[in-house]
Amino acid sequence: MPRRPSFDRLTGDLYIADVGEGSWEEINRQAAGAAGGQNYGWPLREGLGPTATGGVGGAPPVGNVDPIYVYPHGIGPLEGVSVTGGYVYRGPIAALQGEYFFGDFGTGSIWSIDVDTLALTNHTPNLNVDTGFLGNIASFGEDGAGNLYVVDLEGDVFMITNAPEPAAGSLAMLAAVACAGMARRWRRRGRQGR
Repeated sequence: MPRRPSFDRLTGDLYIADVGEGSWEEINRQAAGAAGGQNYGWPLREGLGPTATGGVGGAPPVGNVDPIYVYPHGIGPLEGVSVTGGYVYRGPIAALQGEYFFGDFGTGSIWSIDVDTLALTNHTPNLNVDTGFLGNIASFGEDGAGNLYVVDLEGDVFMITNAPEPAAGSLAMLAAVACAGMARRWRRRGRQGR
């Protein structure tokens, strides 16, 4: 089941996170110049193999397009239970340019894929949330400047920002939507965060 598809604002490529049937989660990409109608093998395929449940699995259909990234179900550092699609970063942080960010609803993990090399970065061990707690990842958002936001099931909104020193290479998450130059975390009921 596709979950949170998005377009790269620079290239027009379409990214589709697909919640797997029972064993694999996947990220698919359709180039902006493609004719459309790509066949990702659903429901015959899950990840890179036949769907293992429901008796519907089979060989790849004619013209099948494999995912650009798959991960198995589990609780390990590169595993999860339900992918939540995100966006390609096109904001002001040069080091994150061209990274497709996505997460896992069940584990709260956040990863990114370099859209050119398809190299994966696991941001989860280096996340620094300035206030509160990032729970089940329900969605991602993007503002007019290309900044990315992560929304959890409780309605908390976190902005992906530069990593504070000295944790070079880590990804910080400031709570909130900027308002009059102040970053704060907002709850869906309009209350300021904890």
